[in-house]
Amino acid sequence: MTHHRRSYMRGKMAAAVTAVAVTTGGMGILTPANAATAGISPAAGGQTIVCPPVADRLGAVPAAAQAEVNRNLALLEQQIADANRRLANSVGQGGPNFVQNAILGPLRSKRIATLERIAIAIGRTGFPRPQGLEELADCTLTGGNGQGQGNNGQGNGFNNGQHNGFGKGKNKGNNGNNNGNNGQDNGQNNGNNGQDNGQGNNGNNGINDPGNGNNGNNGQGNDNGQNNGNNGQDNGQGNNGNNNNGNNGQGNDNGQGNGNNGNNGNNNGNNINGNPPSRADFVDIRTVRPNVVRPRFQRNGSRGTFTSFCGRNERRHYNSDNVIVAPGVSNGAHHVHDYVGNTDTNGQSTNESLEAAGTTCTNGDKSAYFWPVLRLVGTKDFDHNQPGGGLDGNVGRILRPTSVTLTFRGNPRSKVVAPPKFLRIITGDAKSFTNGTANANSFWTCTGFENRKLTDKYPLCPRGSQVVRIFEFQSCWDGQNIDSANHRTHVAFARPDGTCPDGFQPIPQLVQRITYSVPPGPSYALDSFPEQLHKPITDHSDFINVMPERLMQRAVNCINSGRRCF
Repeated sequence: MTHHRRSYMRGKMAAAVTAVAVTTGGMGILTPANAATAGISPAAGGQTIVCPPVADRLGAVPAAAQAEVNRNLALLEQQIADANRRLANSVGQGGPNFVQNAILGPLRSKRIATLERIAIAIGRTGFPRPQGLEELADCTLTGGNGQGQGNNGQGNGFNNGQHNGFGKGKNKGNNGNNNGNNGQDNGQNNGNNGQDNGQGNNGNNGINDPGNGNNGNNGQGNDNGQNNGNNGQDNGQGNNGNNNNGNNGQGNDNGQGNGNNGNNGNNNGNNINGNPPSRADFVDIRTVRPNVVRPRFQRNGSRGTFTSFCGRNERRHYNSDNVIVAPGVSNGAHHVHDYVGNTDTNGQSTNESLEAAGTTCTNGDKSAYFWPVLRLVGTKDFDHNQPGGGLDGNVGRILRPTSVTLTFRGNPRSKVVAPPKFLRIITGDAKSFTNGTANANSFWTCTGFENRKLTDKYPLCPRGSQVVRIFEFQSCWDGQNIDSANHRTHVAFARPDGTCPDGFQPIPQLVQRITYSVPPGPSYALDSFPEQLHKPITDHSDFINVMPERLMQRAVNCINSGRRCF
């Protein structure tokens, strides 16, 4: 069986970033991730680090600067992810100022440098440098009771203790002993610490020979030195760690207390449950009152439909990229997508590669259709130790849909026009748990109960009924652009009466209906950004139109004439 997982199986070489030019004068639309939060499983109590989004503040970016800006935006995203991993693995450790001094403070410094590189890249082209980016450097801790954010003091033991104990043996390099004795490689106290000390077979601290010692065998213990200088940012990839020390997972920022490096390393390693949704996120569909309102078609409405049959991802085409939001970035989504249609879709795809690719659709439709996978809680899959999967808190066997229906339907008030090739649409908001529900647009229900829909709860379906996900995409287009800076403003939803906002014209509305057979009870979860806690309201779907123009025109004719075509 072949997994089409560019992020996992084709290496990490990024092709030159190609952004979609949608304005004139050598300008382009900025399309990398601008998410404000990222990371591994949230800390206890749902704490997460939230940073101001950057891409929305930039607007259009000069084409000559776009690749460099995209790279730095991806770096900002990775910095937040790393900080959230550190937060998740430091729960209950450190003093009241630990989070501010050891996580938020260093994150701010990194963001300042990265934001400055973005401004320089834009200014170098002769275009005005964006102003006020430094205001976006500060991040905050949200949710839970917090670990103490204030205080400008460094706390005990973080005095310049940037110790790199690249340890493959006992205790992964127990650096920075006692109050952070200044400087890199100090570690002090009988010379047992530091980057170059402890090379012996049984050295208690520092770099020990592979396999010796008990804690975190084959683990990479980088940067230990916090909380009385004993340990620290310890990235502990403990593939064979014993007990609690890097158990089969990336024990990031492990062992923050008193030299006990490597503790908590099993945070996403051996825990096959990951961070599942709570029981309160589920509701029996039979307790929901009917709430679906069908549109009323007027005389001039377009009543027809066109359906594209593209399979159920039998090819197992998965990756954790998002070519719309984060082009050129591996693991830009931090969760895994199901793909049908275009067989080339990944973070490195371009319009040209999409048009040249094959398709799983029967009518020659090369469009890309993708959405987050659904998983069975308490199990494992191929990506348990992969980015986007277990390393981003998404754990469990991926559930293949029992059916996928992709239908384009008309407008209740008027005829529709053909959308342009390579039009990109995202419906729903992958970060609506933290962003708010303004852009949420997904529905959950059960077969046999589709007159009832849920947005912020998973349905518990009775025996014999299947879980259903429904996405009703935006159906109004601005008539000019195939994408926009925030990937939303070039398209819009029709008003309740079916009319489009001023300046927009109706296009066929894509409606996706996806069904799953799941075990009884709260047994399944949606893949999500780690800090979104797998909440059902974060569900979303993506579409890139790569239909041949003749096929799209046929679809439009069917819809406008009231026929049902396939």
